[in-house]
Amino acid sequence: MFDEIEKLYKFNEDEWHSKQDILKFIKDNNLTDILIDAPINIREVFGDDIKLVLELEDDPEENWTELWIIIKSNYTPEEAIELELKLLHTWWKSIKDKVRDKLNYMCE
Repeated sequence: MFDEIEKLYKFNEDEWHSKQDILKFIKDNNLTDILIDAPINIREVFGDDIKLVLELEDDPEENWTELWIIIKSNYTPEEAIELELKLLHTWWKSIKDKVRDKLNYMCE
């Protein structure tokens, strides 16, 4: 299953998080199925001319970690906000209780 995730997303590795850290977080939080389905739902709203990136963010002092789906597009900020809201009202509201504070998305 991780092979499929690696085909669907780029991984934003930094000095604190490796690709393996991201994959471990996905496994530990049962996000695999949602991440495999996400690109279909995101592309229904944003179209095919996007790139999807997974990025792990955390704050050790506040004791939280969250995985972000970054939607890279060429939309203007105004268009991106409209599409993010459309995604919220179509797909995201159906999964938000499953992902709670472990997964989020934004458009860049």
